[in-house]
Amino acid sequence: MLTMKTFTLRFRVLLPTANSRPIENGQLIVEQGRIKEIFSDTSFPVKGELIDLSDCLICPGFVNAHCHLSLSVLKDRISYRDQFADWVRSMIEENKIVSQANRIFAMHAQAKIMSRSGVTGLVDFISQEELAAEYVKFPFRQTLFLEVLGFLPSLAVPMAETLESFLKKNLNKFRLIKWGLAPHAPYSVSSSLFREVKRLANRYKFPLSCHVAEFYEELQFLKDGSGHMKSLLIELGMYDDKWIPPAESPVRYLDSLGVLDSLVAVHLNLT
Repeated sequence: MLTMKTFTLRFRVLLPTANSRPIENGQLIVEQGRIKEIFSDTSFPVKGELIDLSDCLICPGFVNAHCHLSLSVLKDRISYRDQFADWVRSMIEENKIVSQANRIFAMHAQAKIMSRSGVTGLVDFISQEELAAEYVKFPFRQTLFLEVLGFLPSLAVPMAETLESFLKKNLNKFRLIKWGLAPHAPYSVSSSLFREVKRLANRYKFPLSCHVAEFYEELQFLKDGSGHMKSLLIELGMYDDKWIPPAESPVRYLDSLGVLDSLVAVHLNLT
C-alpha cells in the first residue's frame, strides 16, 4: 500500500491548513503514512518514490461533515413538498420499497464520487447496523453516528440496551471507524431516550449529533405541541399522549436535557 511506503510528493502549491500561507514549488516526504518533512524548494534529495505533482495544488482532504449515505438510493425519487412532514412521509414510503442491494450499490457509487472530489473524512448517520460492514470498504477516515429514533418513553431503555450491545461487539472492530451516537431530532426522540443516549455517550466518551432547528414545524411542535409534526407522529404510532411541550426553542430544550456539551448540531436553520 502506498500509505505504508516512503515517498516524495513534488508540488506547485501546498496549502498546509486553512489559516496557513501557501508554500510554492516544494516537496514533502511521507513515511509510514505520515508527513515527515516539508521543503519550500525541490533541491532536497528525494526519498523513496517520486510522485511529480509539480503542476498541481495539494491541500488537506475535505471532510463531509454530515450525510445520510444510506439514503443515496432515493436520489430523484422524492419531490419537494411544501410541508416538511409531507416530505418525511414520502421519504419513509420510498425507503420502505428499496432493496438492500440497490441501497448498497448507491452507497458505493456516492462514496466514489466523494473520493474523486477530494473527500478523505466522512461523518455519517447510520440507521441500519448491518450497513457498518459496507463503510469498512470505503477509503475514508470515518465517524459513524448510530442513529436513534423513539418518541415513546417506553422505548428508551430497550433501545439504549440494543445500542450498547452493538457497541460492545464493534467498538474496536474497524480501524478507520470511530463511533458516535445520534438521537435523531427533538421531535423524534423522547427526553428519556435523549438522557439514555447521553449516558452511553459519557460512558464511552462518544460525541453526540442531532438534527436541530431544521424547519418551522419543529419549532411549532416544541412550542405548543401542535402542527404537522404531531399529526405525523400520531400517524406513525409514535406520539406520546402524555407528552408536555417544553415551550422552548430546540437549543434551549436540548440544553435543559444536558446534552449540548458534546453535541454536533446539524442544520440550525432557525436558531
